[in-house]
Amino acid sequence: MAGRVRAKESTALFSDFPSSGDSPSRIRSSAEPASTPHGLADPGRAVVAFGWAVEETARRFGSWDAAWGDVHRVRHGGLDLPVSGCTGTYGCFRTLGFRRDDDGKYAVYRGDAWVFAVEFGEVPRAYSILAYGQSSREDSPHYIDQVQMFTEGRMKPVAFTLDDIETRLIRRYRPGQEGNRPPAPR
Repeated sequence: MAGRVRAKESTALFSDFPSSGDSPSRIRSSAEPASTPHGLADPGRAVVAFGWAVEETARRFGSWDAAWGDVHRVRHGGLDLPVSGCTGTYGCFRTLGFRRDDDGKYAVYRGDAWVFAVEFGEVPRAYSILAYGQSSREDSPHYIDQVQMFTEGRMKPVAFTLDDIETRLIRRYRPGQEGNRPPAPR
């Protein structure tokens, strides 16, 4: 039940517009993903729907041309940043789920958390991002250290070679060695 309620919240902007069930003139086809869907079954209805969306956006967000990031936000660890993305239902590559906050804006509550891209070669090159930070502990410096990069669509390089690892090393810990203590919680 909770999933259905959240799905309704993420599409609430269009929930007041009545649907006749019309579909595009050429519906989505897995055999033709680059060219479908295509066209409108009812262009007149599309014009009416667009007009309604412009008015409703202005009513809810103060302007018909409100930027996506002005309305859709990452609110985590005291940060409140604009973010791109939407539910997979709308075909977004960056899939995020939003809930409506008390101020009428939409805050991410689920979605992409870890993104990893690799270029294979003699020495692999890779980039990653942990959208909401490495740690779930609010007192850790890694709680929100990647949020801004995520909202800006940036990623950080991943260390593959021993030199890369040595350059980025913060501390060493080897369980079982005499006098060695585990790292302090961060």
